[in-house]
Amino acid sequence: PATDRAMNLLYGGKLYGGMLSFFTILDHMGVAQYPMGGPSDDDFSEIAHFIVEQNINTLIGMPGTLHRLFECENKLLRRYGGVRKVFCGGEHISDGQRAYIGSFGVELIRSAMYGSVDAGPLGHACPHCADGEFHLLAETQWLEVLDTDSDQPAAAGASGRLVFTSREREAQRVERYDLGDLGQWLDGGCACGLAAPRFRLTGRHGALLRVGTIFVNPAALTEKIGLPMQWLVDNADSGGDRIRLLADGDPWAVRTRLLEEPMLNEVVGGGLLQLDVAATPAAEFRRHPHSGKTPLVLDLRR
Repeated sequence: PATDRAMNLLYGGKLYGGMLSFFTILDHMGVAQYPMGGPSDDDFSEIAHFIVEQNINTLIGMPGTLHRLFECENKLLRRYGGVRKVFCGGEHISDGQRAYIGSFGVELIRSAMYGSVDAGPLGHACPHCADGEFHLLAETQWLEVLDTDSDQPAAAGASGRLVFTSREREAQRVERYDLGDLGQWLDGGCACGLAAPRFRLTGRHGALLRVGTIFVNPAALTEKIGLPMQWLVDNADSGGDRIRLLADGDPWAVRTRLLEEPMLNEVVGGGLLQLDVAATPAAEFRRHPHSGKTPLVLDLRR
């Protein structure tokens, strides 16, 4: 904190508290911080020049935003070579994103925090945590890992729904709050010495899908389009997220209807999400190898 110069590229407003949360955290830590915020378009030139002019060595933001920054300002940021630490939040960082960002001389890529706007900070990583592993902020949060189909505790070591109750929330009561994340408890103590219990994120459940820095509801959007569709989510060649949509209908019309959604249009237009639509008969949709069912969403990200 005494030597780092951090730029906050998380988004703020529209009921999202990422930027404000980390403004407060960095302020309490006494870090020299630059609250730039995430861009609303694909113009990263001002951000990149500010990084160089102010000798920024630490970036905090969503993986999709950070990957796009390095991609758009490739020459300038490679020549600068001064970004050493990247802290991510809001979504999973893919292997491709990690490799690409690391190629700029970044030495440390870690999760910044696990939390939610409603319940606040929930967990934090330590140097011994693998990707997706966190210590529970046990003084302020109570965590239950419950079965996916009931409110009973998941079996020991099994994955289940992460349900949080806030011990200290002042503005409103937050009790048994289901974030839509799946996870499991980790056994044993941590090499860092902290006694707080650890958990690992294992996926998502429910209606919402986190992709390209935003949440989308595939079921609701499929119902809106009114055609059989299947959502294949994977890593784009550029390292970001990609939706490959199989639609039993006119692909151009489907894409046009989907981009009527303002937030989806914004991230696709800004290069944070690649959206491809292919005309495919429903009989050719992918099937689950064991059940034979045709899932609406297949998340194939690495």
